[in-house]
Amino acid sequence: MSMQGLGTRSVRAVGRLGAIATIMTIGVPASLAAQGVDPLRLTPTAQEGGGSCAAVSARLIPARADTSAARRLAESGADAALLGDVGAARDQFERAAALNPRAPDITYQLARLHEEAGDGAAARRELCRYLTIATTAADSSDATRRLAAFGDDTPRAPNENADLQYRTGVAYAARSDFASAARSFASAAVAAPDWSDAHVGHAAALVAMGNHAAAMVPLRRAHALRSDPADRAMTERQLRVLDRARLSPTNALALGVIPGGGQFYGDRPFLGALVLATAAGGGVLAVLGEDVLRTFIGTDANGFEYAYTLEVREYPQLNLGMGIAAGATLLGALVGFAHASRARGAAGRLTR
Repeated sequence: MSMQGLGTRSVRAVGRLGAIATIMTIGVPASLAAQGVDPLRLTPTAQEGGGSCAAVSARLIPARADTSAARRLAESGADAALLGDVGAARDQFERAAALNPRAPDITYQLARLHEEAGDGAAARRELCRYLTIATTAADSSDATRRLAAFGDDTPRAPNENADLQYRTGVAYAARSDFASAARSFASAAVAAPDWSDAHVGHAAALVAMGNHAAAMVPLRRAHALRSDPADRAMTERQLRVLDRARLSPTNALALGVIPGGGQFYGDRPFLGALVLATAAGGGVLAVLGEDVLRTFIGTDANGFEYAYTLEVREYPQLNLGMGIAAGATLLGALVGFAHASRARGAAGRLTR
């Protein structure tokens, strides 16, 4: 087999590897971005004396709100509601409320859509949250009336101290004081160690603070305490999201200097091996040489020119091979960085 023939086949093989690596490393992060994230929600508890909900309930409120995007989603949801598509309307208002949790009209309309769909627990949760952000007494009167119609079937805390600490934590969370919220939820968990909601609240506050590793401890405890299969499955997904949040985009990019290093760091060994194989293939292609005869012109001692022939070794695919190796390494590093960034972002969405 000639060296030229071997070089041609190597170019084709490495080219195919490069195409596969490109498809796989770009496609996988895109699919991750399309996956939903189960939010860590705070459960409203019945107050002592028969109240309908805690001082505050529902999702932790982020510091920044995307009001324009939320308004567009709300308008789209209103159009769907007019057409009688309650499911689509609820979806749009849920997304709008996640982007702007402080908008009373969006929260109220979402509660009404939950009520129309027959989801009493969700409607009660949003009505409770609406009461904490309603601007006037007149605005809250209808919500109070509708809330009373549901009756008092919200879960009660195991004891008065746990209930007080939990509701205090929810109130702190509503003001975005997540450090105080975390302490209150932790106190509720101490007062009622077998109450899973207290552990979930503690985890949610820690996530809102960006302390993902610490949040896994109370969330694992909540998972162990939950008996409902759906709740356990949701908690497992949340734990996986938090586990991926340990990835550092900076570290992924730095390790990507080694071919496939960013992918191995991100717990994606197949993609890491693919990037490594592509870079190695490019390196092999670069050093594939062939011996050729070249004619040179020399000058003798008397100044006369003469021609002579030498056998030299050349590397015709050096630039191509080095380009493939460098391209695969760079692509792997950038995709590793993007994967780690998405993992951090997914953890942040747990409290939306």
